[in-house]
Amino acid sequence: MNDVVGQLQEEVNHLCALMYNYTGSLQRDAPPASLGDEPAGSGPVPNYDVPKETRGMAKAVVQASKTIDEIIRTLPPIDSEEEQVQRILELQKTAAQTEQQLAAEVEKAEEELRGVQAMYRSLALALMRNRSDLTDLFHSLAPPSDSQADLSTHDQTHA
Repeated sequence: MNDVVGQLQEEVNHLCALMYNYTGSLQRDAPPASLGDEPAGSGPVPNYDVPKETRGMAKAVVQASKTIDEIIRTLPPIDSEEEQVQRILELQKTAAQTEQQLAAEVEKAEEELRGVQAMYRSLALALMRNRSDLTDLFHSLAPPSDSQADLSTHDQTHA
């Protein structure tokens, strides 16, 4: 449907461009015409075959109009107003359900986040209270190196 609407817009733009350009060409190139009893304007008239030029312009405008009509015929039929209202109500119901599901998921995620934040807060407080536990934890996780072995023997002799 979007593609058809895009094609329709392109053809309408094309028709508008033709009309704009042809009007400008006729104003610029066609000889003055008299209106009623008024004489036609005077001045040099270029060598311009009005019937021939306007026939070509008219053919192009008619062809663009036919193309627009063909595109319009491919559009799906418009539902009745009742069907449109029913469809809107269905979409609103679906949107409300989706909104509720999203709100539940957000609440669940916020609850998880609060739990994780509480866990980190507890861990940080425990580690701050007992720095020696942190040092022991660090030493137990890190592979011993020569300098760490020297430090641990140094700590044991001074304890």
